Amino acid sequence: MRISQLILRENYFDALDYLSYQKRVEQCCEGSLSRKWAYLRHFLEYACDVQFSNLDKIDVTFPNYLESARNDGKSQRLSPVTIRRNLLEIREFYKWAVLYKPKKYKKVSSTWLDTLKISKSRMNRAGLPDRDYFSLDETIKLCDFKPLSLIDQRDRATIAILYLSAMRISAVTSLRVKSIDIENMTIFQRPSEGVHTKNG
Repeated sequence: MRISQLILRENYFDALDYLSYQKRVEQCCEGSLSRKWAYLRHFLEYACDVQFSNLDKIDVTFPNYLESARNDGKSQRLSPVTIRRNLLEIREFYKWAVLYKPKKYKKVSSTWLDTLKISKSRMNRAGLPDRDYFSLDETIKLCDFKPLSLIDQRDRATIAILYLSAMRISAVTSLRVKSIDIENMTIFQRPSEGVHTKNG
């Protein structure tokens, strides 16, 4: 751990510029912007007084730093999923930075950028269980029963949609008939039509 706890002003303003871009151009909702800011706060604290374009000078990698980082006062470690999302966000930050601040960021070390990942073994050691996924054949077998009622038909269709599309249960159960375009095999998840998506 480094002695200095000062956050570099230049990094802070770059983070704000990135968030402004996410709001204006990517049109992120307030919930998404709040999560992005939480990820950037970890990154600002990690960098301290070192420029974002020079972080290969820091001995500890950002993924290792996140193993014990918190900025909400809680004592437990960040979940592996949160760490992975944080790393993905920082990768997005650098994609943006190279495009919109090329003089400052074009020489960022590609070797350092390669450290912005969490290995599968670390995810599992940190408590993320291996997941079993249903194949197409297994899904077909699950749906291979003769419906005796309209409810059975609905349930069979719901099972098929859930396993083949990976939609959230809340989204599937809040779909409207007009959300499904059978002719083009397309489902529209529009919050404006009452579909309960992750971020509304």
